[in-house]
Amino acid sequence: MAKRVRRRIYELFEPTPHDRAGKLLNVFILCLIIANVVAVVLESVPRFNARYGDFFAFFEAFSVTAFTIEYLIRVWVCVEDADSNHPVAGRLRYMATPLAIIDLIAILPFLIQVFFALDTRVLRILRLFRIFKLSRHFSALEVLIRVIQNEGRTLLAALFILMVLALLASAGMYAAERMVQPEAFGSIPKAMWWSIVTFTASHGERREGE
Repeated sequence: MAKRVRRRIYELFEPTPHDRAGKLLNVFILCLIIANVVAVVLESVPRFNARYGDFFAFFEAFSVTAFTIEYLIRVWVCVEDADSNHPVAGRLRYMATPLAIIDLIAILPFLIQVFFALDTRVLRILRLFRIFKLSRHFSALEVLIRVIQNEGRTLLAALFILMVLALLASAGMYAAERMVQPEAFGSIPKAMWWSIVTFTASHGERREGE
């Protein structure tokens, strides 16, 4: 009986369900993800936050509950997949997949807020990562995840080089200009902001020139 129920729930959560109930469930999850992204964006507007703050807080609690239930159900039913049919190893293997990690990230901001006192702006940015849950429903995002997974080392190396260059440029500008322009280069973090803006602006100009 339990196996039959688990199989049925597994079929409901498939990316392309064949029955009405599965399609409605997927539409609900899809709409909830999009609504979350919109809510995070609107919440960053002071007048909206002041007026609808209670609603945003309620909607966040509802969303976290729904995403947590979804994550736990997916971990429970994943053993119905032929590649994850071992009750323990199969579930651990599933939890290490990119899509499962994205599902976990979707509920992490709330858990972090409960146990740690973080700036709400940081939590807001973390909540925006929920948009990657759309990868279950849109093939383009799935391709993006696969590229990141396959080229992870290359991307990390490029990011590391970029950080080193930005840090060295910031330190150089801090040493040269801190007395002349203290408002812009009075510290290395301030100078780093300049280096990042300069890099992105120059990169954009080169792209337009091409």
